[in-house]
Amino acid sequence: MLTKAIILMASFVFVSCEKSTGSLGLDLVIDDKTVIGTKRNMAIKTYTYDFDSINSTNPINMMAGTINDMVFGKVEYESVMQLSLENVSPDFGATAVLDSSTLIMPYSGSYGDTLVPMTITIEELSVDIRDDSTYYSNHTFGVLGKMGEHVVAPRPKTKITLEGEEYDASMLIPIDTAWTGPKIFRGSRTDSSSFVSNDAFLEYFKGIKIRANGTGNSSVYFNFTEPFLPAYLRLYYREHKDSTEVQSFDLRTLGTSNSVNVANYDFSGAEFDVNNPDTINGEIDTYIQSMGGVATRLDFGVLETYKDSGFMVNKAELIVRVRPGSANGMPPPDQLLLLEDKG
Repeated sequence: MLTKAIILMASFVFVSCEKSTGSLGLDLVIDDKTVIGTKRNMAIKTYTYDFDSINSTNPINMMAGTINDMVFGKVEYESVMQLSLENVSPDFGATAVLDSSTLIMPYSGSYGDTLVPMTITIEELSVDIRDDSTYYSNHTFGVLGKMGEHVVAPRPKTKITLEGEEYDASMLIPIDTAWTGPKIFRGSRTDSSSFVSNDAFLEYFKGIKIRANGTGNSSVYFNFTEPFLPAYLRLYYREHKDSTEVQSFDLRTLGTSNSVNVANYDFSGAEFDVNNPDTINGEIDTYIQSMGGVATRLDFGVLETYKDSGFMVNKAELIVRVRPGSANGMPPPDQLLLLEDKG
C-alpha cells in the first residue's frame, strides 16, 4: 500500500548512566549498581534524498495509477505480469466467431481520490519476466503494442454484475479483438504448439503491462494470486455463425506467474528540491514515500560527542514526528523501515 509523510526533524533520546566521578551527583553507578539515569535529547541532522528504487519482484498487490500531489509532485505506477493458461490446448472450434474480449482484474485496495476517472492502458510485453532475475521499481519494460484502453472510474469497493452473476469489485478493460483474434483466438489453431504448456505459452505471450497514462489522481491495487479472486482475460465467441450463444475462455494468473511493480517519479512540482538537499546543516522538514521515491537520511554524528565518555546506554529511542496536516487526509505510514547506510 502507498504511504507518504512529512516528518519534523528527528530527535534521539537515550537513558544513560556513568560511574561516579564524585562531582556530578547524578547519572551514576555506585558499586556497579544503577542509582539513577538521565534522559538526554539530541537533535539529529536529517535531510531528504532520492531513494531511487526498491525490490518489487512478485509483490502481493499489483498497482496502476497516477497521483498528482502538491507536496510530492507526480508519480505514475504501473504493473507488468505474466498470464498463464487455465487449460492447455484450448479449442474454440473451427467455425467459431470471436465477438469481444475483456480483462477482468479484481481490486484489493486503493490510495487517493478514486472519484477521478483514469485511462487504463493494457499493452503486450516484448520482454520476458525472468524467474532468475530481481527487478526494481525503476525498471523499464518494453512493449510490442496496445491491447486495449478504457476510461474507468475506479470503484474498488463496489461489486459488479457480469453475465448475470455478482462478482467482487473488479476493473473491466475491453481488449481489442484485433489483438485477441490473431494472438489467442486464431493463434491457438495456427500456432498450437505455443498452447500445449504454460512454459510454451509464456514464450509465445510474455505478459502484459497495465498503466494509467498519467491520468486520474489515485492508485488502485490488484491481487491476482488470490484463488477466489482470479484475474481473467475472457474471450466471448459463438461456436456457429447463426448461434446467439456466448461462451468464454479464461486465461488466469497462477501462483507461479511472475510480476513486477514500477514507479515513475517526477519531483519537478514538489515543495522540496530533491537534487539539492542541505547535507551540511540538515533540514527541519523531511519527506518519505513508499515504493522508492524520497526517503529521509539520518546523521547520527552527534553521538561522537559521547564516544569514550564512560556512558552506558540503557535505552535508546528515535522519535519521528509527522508534521500536523501534512498528510492531506491520506493515512500516514503505520511503520517505517530503518536501514543502515554503510556507504
